[in-house]
Amino acid sequence: MERNHKTIIAYYLGRKSENENATLLDQVICFFTKSRFSHVELVYDYSPYSQIGLTWSSSSRDGGVRPQRIDFNDMRWELYEVPTTITKGKIIEWFNETRMGAEYDWLGALGAYIPAFKGSKKRWFCSEIVATCLKVPDADKLTPQELFDYFKNVHKKVELKDLNA
Repeated sequence: MERNHKTIIAYYLGRKSENENATLLDQVICFFTKSRFSHVELVYDYSPYSQIGLTWSSSSRDGGVRPQRIDFNDMRWELYEVPTTITKGKIIEWFNETRMGAEYDWLGALGAYIPAFKGSKKRWFCSEIVATCLKVPDADKLTPQELFDYFKNVHKKVELKDLNA
């Protein structure tokens, strides 16, 4: 059993009013999904010294499924701990074994908002892959806001200082 592992979802603030680095695409996603969030990452490790998180997700900017190092000290993210029994090792294994390098699923991302679009079983968009890893039902239909709403009554907001413990 891994000691002190917290499963955290990092939500990217996609509105210019909250994040001056939000791109036009971030803002469009937020507009159409009526959300503050345009992207999600699953945090599987975090350094309290550097405040760098190691994450997995699927990103159109990076071409698809990949691990990423993110500086959470820049205030562009909101972090939420979610209740799950999945371990850090299982997260890494799940992403590495079957999904690493898969392409970004543009049609699937559109399909989360417009049901007429159907995604690929070989490609992934951000909230879909995070939700699937955490065994959330109907993961292929979830926007970042809907993933947030799924955990709304059970997740808790995490501040950087809380991760240092």
